[in-house]
Amino acid sequence: MRQDAEHWLQDGRNDLAAARKMAAGGMYNWAVFAARQAVEKMMKGAFIVLRQEDPPAVHSLIALARQISLEVPEALDEDVRDLSRQYVTTRYPDAVEGVTADAYTQASAERAIAQAERVMEWIIRGLPSNS
Repeated sequence: MRQDAEHWLQDGRNDLAAARKMAAGGMYNWAVFAARQAVEKMMKGAFIVLRQEDPPAVHSLIALARQISLEVPEALDEDVRDLSRQYVTTRYPDAVEGVTADAYTQASAERAIAQAERVMEWIIRGLPSNS
């Protein structure tokens, strides 16, 4: 496997671990953002492994899945869509019309982390066994 793919995949795992720590510390908007970043990085690592080329500079999880040519299972489609939407709303007050930290709760952080775990497991299962 290309080393850059390993870097993307490991960064995805690290971001998921960070999401858990942020949720435990009450930083819910950042936990949600880290969970969606974990999925983006896993997708970019998968892109390198499966396509043998550099990943595109896009942040839409939906677009990335299409470009990787991974068919998102119906059971995970809503998870991918929900996480993809969190790219802006977790960080910018004008996206939530208020303080971003106030727009997220422990439940929303836990939901995003669970969604990221499911999507990341699916991505890993889609990689060749030597990845």
